[in-house]
Amino acid sequence: MMSIINYDINKKYIFLYNLTQAEFYFSKGITPLKVGKGTKGDTFVQFANSNEVQNAFDEWCNRWRPMV
Repeated sequence: MMSIINYDINKKYIFLYNLTQAEFYFSKGITPLKVGKGTKGDTFVQFANSNEVQNAFDEWCNRWRPMV
């Protein structure tokens, strides 16, 4: 499945500020490294970059697309 958004596999960490998206990753069994507050006071969830995270990202991006 190809994502509609570019994904940088070279990054060491992924930071999510969308808590609904983070919950989606949790539902896929992906464990976060850290939960914290950004410089603007917004909550983030940090994940180690991996194929598992990339697959979850692809699923997240394509979750509303009809299955062909």
